[in-house]
Amino acid sequence: MFLLCINDTFDLFTGSVSVKLFADDIKIYMEVNGMSQITDLQECIDDIAAWARTWQLKLSVNKCQHMRITLRKSVGRVSYLLDGVVLPTVSTYIDLGVYVDST
Repeated sequence: MFLLCINDTFDLFTGSVSVKLFADDIKIYMEVNGMSQITDLQECIDDIAAWARTWQLKLSVNKCQHMRITLRKSVGRVSYLLDGVVLPTVSTYIDLGVYVDST
C-alpha cells in the first residue's frame, strides 16, 4: 500500500531535479549554478511537504538534511526550509552503507 502512495512522487519533479526512492527515504538532487536553481530546489522541497500533507503522511523533519557537494573553497551559505524548519547542512552522509562527503 505504501508503494502505491509514493509512486506518484515522481510526478512532482520536472526538469533538472532528480529523485531517488528507497523504502521510506526520498532523495532529491540537482546541479545548482545560481539563484534560480536554489529556488527550484526549494520549490521541490515545498512540493514534497504539500504532497505529504495531501496523503496525510508525516515527514520526519528531524531526519532531513541537505548537503552541498562542491570543490570550490568559497561557497556562500544557502538554507533550505521544510515546513518552516531550516534543514541542517551536513558535510558527510551515509547512504546504504556508502559514505558521501561534500568534496
